[in-house]
Amino acid sequence: MFNDTAREKWTHSPDAAIDHMKTLSDDRLKDLLVGYSKMAQGENGGQFEAWSFHTVRSTVYPNWSNEDFQRVLDEFHDFLTLSRDD
Repeated sequence: MFNDTAREKWTHSPDAAIDHMKTLSDDRLKDLLVGYSKMAQGENGGQFEAWSFHTVRSTVYPNWSNEDFQRVLDEFHDFLTLSRDD
C-alpha cells in the first residue's frame, strides 16, 4: 500500500494526525476537517483516484473508526467554531 514515509505516518493514528494538522495552514486544515467531518459520519471520503474503486478512507485511514475522526474534530473544535464566524 504506502511506504512508511513521514508524510504518511501522520495518518496512522488520530494523535499523529492532530500533531501534524497543527502545523498546517488554516486553509489546508479546514479542507481536511471537512473531509474528517464526513468520515466521522461514516462516509468514505470519495475515490482515492478517479479510476480506482479504492476510497480515501480505505486507502489512507484503513483502521480508523468514525470515533477516531470525531476525536480529531473535537481537538479542533475551537478552530471550526472560529471558521464558521468568518
